[in-house]
Amino acid sequence: MLTLSACCTAAPKTVHLALTTPTGTASYEAVLDPSPDVIKLVSERLFLPATPSEENRPPLYPEGLLSLELPPQRIVVRLTLDRHGHVTAVTSKASASEADPRYQAVFETSIRTAVDGWRFSPATQRIFVDSPPDDSGKPPYKMLKSETPVPTYFDIRFIFEMVEGKGAVRQVQ
Repeated sequence: MLTLSACCTAAPKTVHLALTTPTGTASYEAVLDPSPDVIKLVSERLFLPATPSEENRPPLYPEGLLSLELPPQRIVVRLTLDRHGHVTAVTSKASASEADPRYQAVFETSIRTAVDGWRFSPATQRIFVDSPPDDSGKPPYKMLKSETPVPTYFDIRFIFEMVEGKGAVRQVQ
């Protein structure tokens, strides 16, 4: 199993997607790996994060809660991806969520329904090797030895809110 950790002060990159429905507009941002574009594991390896498909649809605001006109509800979940980029688990991060406990499960059900069909380009680990010695005078270079898809995970915060009397869902960092 590959475990990564990093700390960075750069703003994360995001992928924005939106969907308009009869009950309102829903959108989300997937927070991708912050700068730089890849994490250096060791001098000969690179980790490339999974990226969400633009066809992924955000969750819908639960219709049964629209009439309550709740303040914004912030729900955080962890998505676990297999080496093919398929979502294999959705884990509630209740300690990071800011939601009315009476309704959190309803919002999480909406998220699970949406992300069940989400797809990602898989995260990959690339391994490089030195170029073979050569008498041509060319400088040495690195060659790609292998590229292996790897399982990974990331957390997403969805914000369910009322906008102009309609339910809206967005994701921010």
